Amino acid sequence: LGFIDDIDVIVKEVDARWPGRPMVAVGISMGGHALARYVGVKGERCQLRAAVCISAGYSIVEGFRVLATQPLSNRILNSRFQDVIRHHRQLFEKLNFPKLNVTHLLNAKTILDFDREFTVKMCGWRTAEEYQEVASASSVLPAVRIPLLCLNALDDSMVDLASLSHAIFAARHNEWVVR
Repeated sequence: LGFIDDIDVIVKEVDARWPGRPMVAVGISMGGHALARYVGVKGERCQLRAAVCISAGYSIVEGFRVLATQPLSNRILNSRFQDVIRHHRQLFEKLNFPKLNVTHLLNAKTILDFDREFTVKMCGWRTAEEYQEVASASSVLPAVRIPLLCLNALDDSMVDLASLSHAIFAARHNEWVVR
């Protein structure tokens, strides 16, 4: 969630194909989180003219807190991630990532367990909590320097009001963030 390299590649490719043309971007759900983070990290250097984030969670910490209260959603998401690991198990084992234990991944009971076994180990974080804090879009919203429209439903089951309040507070002095 915290990585923005894919968006940067796309923006640069679009600019290379159509130089000087104004660009806007829309991100939905996890894509909205990534886009908000991209726009904040880029700050003054952002090549986009504007961005729209729809149904995005802006705080990974808050997102995990919400998931902890929703066992069914947590189990479903975790099983989807595990399906990917099962599908590519031979590849993971063949590549022999020294830090990755496929059996532990497949035994993870929650998304947080999965993150501790995969994201932390594959991406070099010390803890899942460090990753959640550093990779959250809310931490960079104050640096946004283009119009950013953030649209969320107040009754969204995956992004609760506390998460939105965290993002609003983080961007409270930034006139570029429309909330």
